[in-house]
Amino acid sequence: MGMLDWATVLMGYDGSGLEVGRVLSVRPDGELEWERDRWEKVEGSYLASVQVTRDSATAAMRSSGFPCARDVLRVSGNPAKFLQGHNVFGPSVAEAGPLLRAMVRAFPAGLRPADADEDKLVAVQRGRYDTALHVDLGAHRLVHEWLRAAASSTRSRHGRALVSGSTVYWGQHSRRWSMKAYCKFCELREHPPVDWGDELRAWCEGHLRLELTLRR
Repeated sequence: MGMLDWATVLMGYDGSGLEVGRVLSVRPDGELEWERDRWEKVEGSYLASVQVTRDSATAAMRSSGFPCARDVLRVSGNPAKFLQGHNVFGPSVAEAGPLLRAMVRAFPAGLRPADADEDKLVAVQRGRYDTALHVDLGAHRLVHEWLRAAASSTRSRHGRALVSGSTVYWGQHSRRWSMKAYCKFCELREHPPVDWGDELRAWCEGHLRLELTLRR
């Protein structure tokens, strides 16, 4: 099973005390059209960040049987990067509940719900999950050979694969799912994480990275 590489979710923690700003839309005549809570940036220990705001619990969350406040958290970001500084590998999707709970517990004062330390898994409603999987092809050149072959000879229900640089996409603009394949070693060489070292480099050099995004 792939690792959880991104999550946009509603979490049933009590978000009523969050210190978030407001976004307002005002008509030219001065009348307020609408207003909502603003996304706030939460920085982790490794210069990685996620976004958090406040929202209302859905009916499905309230009837799930898991604890759920009226005002809940909406969180979006990469929990693996937030907690460990890189997303070369990390917890699987099967561990999403404990992983998201650990992320919320690491939030600073003001953005950390009062019930974060309670020993419970709260109701969660998924909006987007990204899962990532590594395939060890044994050599760096074989990763790029695979990508060139996939770019020229594969298709999905959305049509032929699309290519940007050395990344191959399927269903890139779909509202339900999309997938991409690329060389993780090359990405980290261009954008090294804080703890980028020889062991991490050696581990991913011959690995093909596949990422599946599930929406709704």
